[in-house]
Amino acid sequence: MFKISQNHAFTHTVKVQTPIDDDEFRTDTFKARFKMLPSNEAEAFDLRSPEGTKDFVRAVVLSTEDILGEDNKPMPHTPELLEQLISVYAVRIEFVNTYFAAVTKARLGN
Repeated sequence: MFKISQNHAFTHTVKVQTPIDDDEFRTDTFKARFKMLPSNEAEAFDLRSPEGTKDFVRAVVLSTEDILGEDNKPMPHTPELLEQLISVYAVRIEFVNTYFAAVTKARLGN
C-alpha cells in the first residue's frame, strides 16, 4: 500500500569520485538525508546553472554524516559544512545524482 506523506525524507549514500595522481580516482562516500520535493518544486530549479544546482542542493539536503575534517575527526552537519560541500563541484553533482537516482527508482517501483 502506498502512503502519501507531505514530509517524506530518505537517507542514501553519496559516492564521490575524488581525483588523485596519474588519472586515478578514489571513491569517497558519506551519507546524506534528503527531503523529497514534489516534482513541480524540483523541476522549478535550473539544474543547468551552478546557482540553480546549489539552490536545489540547499533545498533537498537536510543533513550529512560520515564526513571527516582534516584532523580525521567527524564533522557535524551545519549550514557552513553544507556550503563547503556544495562548493566542491563533484560533491554538488553527486548530491543531485544521488537524489534523482533515489527518486527515479522510487517512481519506477510504484
